[in-house]
Amino acid sequence: MAFNILTEEVRIRYKHSWLEDDRLEFKSAKGGIPAELWSSYSAFANTAGGIILLGVEDDGSITGVKNPQKTIDTLFITQNNPQKCSEALCDNRHIQVISLAGKKVVAMYVPKAEPGGRPVFLRGNEANSYIRRGSADVRCKKEDITRMHRNRVVVESPVFSLDATIIRNSNLQDLDAATLRKFRQRMQITSLGESLQDLDDAALLTKLGGYRVDRDSGEEGITMAGLLMFGSSDSLQELLPHFQLDFFEYDDSTDILKRWVDRITTDGTWPGNLYEFFYKVLPRLNQALKVPFKLNADLARDESSPAQVAIREALANALIHADYFEHFGVRIDLRPSGITLTNPGSLLVDPELLFSDQQHPSICRNKNLQKMFQALGIGDKAGSGIDKIVNGWMDYCIALPQVQELQQPDRVVWDLPFTSMIPKKRIDEVSAAIGLSAYSALDRWDKLILLCIPLQRAIGHSDLAGVLRLHPADLSKRLARLVNLGLLEPSGRGRGTKYHLPTALSATTNGQMSDLNASNVRPLGQMSDLNASNVRPLGQMSDLDGNADSAPPFPEIVRKVAKDRKSTQQEMWDAILTLCGDTWRTSTDIAAILDRDVRTIRRHCDALVFSRKLTPKHPESPHHPMQAYCAAPASEPPKTPPA
Repeated sequence: MAFNILTEEVRIRYKHSWLEDDRLEFKSAKGGIPAELWSSYSAFANTAGGIILLGVEDDGSITGVKNPQKTIDTLFITQNNPQKCSEALCDNRHIQVISLAGKKVVAMYVPKAEPGGRPVFLRGNEANSYIRRGSADVRCKKEDITRMHRNRVVVESPVFSLDATIIRNSNLQDLDAATLRKFRQRMQITSLGESLQDLDDAALLTKLGGYRVDRDSGEEGITMAGLLMFGSSDSLQELLPHFQLDFFEYDDSTDILKRWVDRITTDGTWPGNLYEFFYKVLPRLNQALKVPFKLNADLARDESSPAQVAIREALANALIHADYFEHFGVRIDLRPSGITLTNPGSLLVDPELLFSDQQHPSICRNKNLQKMFQALGIGDKAGSGIDKIVNGWMDYCIALPQVQELQQPDRVVWDLPFTSMIPKKRIDEVSAAIGLSAYSALDRWDKLILLCIPLQRAIGHSDLAGVLRLHPADLSKRLARLVNLGLLEPSGRGRGTKYHLPTALSATTNGQMSDLNASNVRPLGQMSDLNASNVRPLGQMSDLDGNADSAPPFPEIVRKVAKDRKSTQQEMWDAILTLCGDTWRTSTDIAAILDRDVRTIRRHCDALVFSRKLTPKHPESPHHPMQAYCAAPASEPPKTPPA
């Protein structure tokens, strides 16, 4: 975390939410560095990262640090001593001196350790490992350490596969013969499957990793992959009692007694294995798409649309990458707002890399399950499955899939929203202006860049960077390429360069292309189930009062604050509460509407949350990447923010 970001984060917390939580810990420094600091260090490293403040008492009072530089030196020396701490995670960017209330405080940002570095433990003993639960550092249980070890060995070993574990006392009779027969029929259409079709069941399973003989111990039997993919209902219940698969379909009913309209679960009425579940759920998900259903009978051919490929890959991804040693099963939810896929375990790569142009390692927890799906023409060992999910969903509705990690239990959640970030009218205009074939040939980011540039206006690199979750260097390369293709025209030099759509491109629509100011643009990363609204990115509020072709005007207080840079704090709060009166809105959405810097809006939102006038969507995680706000019920008692 860079110095200015760390400083800003601490000062925002000091002004608006000065309380310990899952990402903030206070430590007194009256007697030097307390030994308990390292428990927090371990806990943050093993959970989601966080900030430790030295010179702050438990009640939040600032007492300061007498010799900040000596304190920092000691922190570095201790964390780099393997007898004291197993992993050194902090460098000069992560430990800084910050002035608060006229006193010096040492801020130490502890990043989340990579899967290959967990558990982070103390004093040379893994028993001294901690995780963060709320504002407490909790000593890891045996199962917590075992879970981290599973992830560590998967990351560190290119050949290890979690699903290669041999199920004791198992044999071919534990498999469902009908499932195995169906699998053989479907795999004939792939090159891998064609090469395997002449093998008998035992040889086929051995080749795919579903049956194994341990060379060292001589033990042999069905592997976890074989049982998961082909197991019978009785065998799965007996040998893997915690194994659970669920699919829920919901309608838009508000009846709280109506839990779902359809459900598929491992209830003993069908084999309950991964193969059967995949081909039961996939047609239900495809039917929810507003595109023609074109899959062949095998449901795995290339003729399917990009959106159908995205769904297929997302479903396979959830099943392949799940940690089946956890006590939490795979769950798929289909709602009118979109599809949610939840699997036990944690991500083995940085989630930010999944949505960037940067190369990221392809790490698979269950390599044998991956091989089995590949035999069906599903999944890709090279790691392109995520690209298929992201690109396919972007093509479907210009909405970026979201992924997040949750704890207690550890699970990975993918959201595929049905609501587009940008109105179809805007997409149709741009695609018609540059030509449908040219537009279709662009990837998701190039399309978004063009869609995010208003008609007859020039905007800069920083403007686009504020809307798109794209690395600045990647954005620069893409802007240069779009200029070379003749799809953008630059003006100015260096950092002052602005970009606009070519005059000829605009002219093709005879002035009918709508300005981005009137579109429902949402920044990437904030798209879970937010309702559509007149979000104007880049601070362009020219149609704030509404017109014949736009949505109804905003309330008077919103328009006043958006146009007046000298609004009072109370006016700003009233505008935010009005915008969040009956819908969830992100701080980026609010900033775009009110024409303010998003950091300013976040400070106001933090204050309103503290005073219980705003309700955060993710109260357990204040810095959640999909955090949004809604006005709190009027009956909730207000709380006065700290001075």
